[in-house]
Amino acid sequence: MSNRITLSYTIEMENLEDEVARLYSNVADSMSKTMSRLKKPDALLTIEAYNSVDTLRRQLADFDVKLQDINLIINGYLAHQIEVNKQNHIAGAVEDENTA
Repeated sequence: MSNRITLSYTIEMENLEDEVARLYSNVADSMSKTMSRLKKPDALLTIEAYNSVDTLRRQLADFDVKLQDINLIINGYLAHQIEVNKQNHIAGAVEDENTA
């Protein structure tokens, strides 16, 4: 696998779903292209077959890393939503106490 770096950038919350969709589409398109080029080598116990399998394995590892990034974004968003819901529930409960 190639050397990887971590990127960090911000977007507006209302653009998050579009950004995740863009990342997902990029992975899905790349996977589709990779699978369309996949063919069984004529002979499996050869250098060519080894290289073909190794290339595919590395591409799959790259897809896995990208999908993990997407999962982390989704997880962060869901955790944020849970926290917002908790805060709204607490604020509503306090407001109900004050009006009672």
